[in-house]
Amino acid sequence: MNQEHQPVTREDLDRHKIELTEAIRAVVQETVPDLVRAVVQETVRAVVQETVPDLVRAVVQETVRAVVQETVPDLVRAVVQETVPDLVRAVVQETVPALIHAIVQETETKLLSAFFSYQEHAEIKYRKLSADVTNVNAAAELRLGNLESRVIELEKRVLRGGSHQ
Repeated sequence: MNQEHQPVTREDLDRHKIELTEAIRAVVQETVPDLVRAVVQETVRAVVQETVPDLVRAVVQETVRAVVQETVPDLVRAVVQETVPDLVRAVVQETVPALIHAIVQETETKLLSAFFSYQEHAEIKYRKLSADVTNVNAAAELRLGNLESRVIELEKRVLRGGSHQ
């Protein structure tokens, strides 16, 4: 964001979008393993054993095992190897929108705060300008009044001087 309260640019929005994406990615990476462990550990075993055919289960276990070996720490790997990707996806689908919503609300608050500060600053400048114009008008009226008085005084002198001759 610009510190000088200038309008938000496309570059600012793009940069903020990247920051939000990185923040969401970091939050998901931090929260998904705990959510998986807490939600999936006890319930997935029963659901998998009752609902998924052995062939699909074997394919899913191999796929998950390959992904886990590359990306997930050993502690989480032991829990995830027996889960179904659809259940993990369901947990993520429930969690990520709430996180995105919270981040968007925080961003909106920051933007509104920045625009409010800019509006207050502009209002102060407008009031100062208005006061300056009022002062200039008052000074001009005073000087014009003084000039009129002097002209009238000169006219009186001229008229008095002309009647004596």
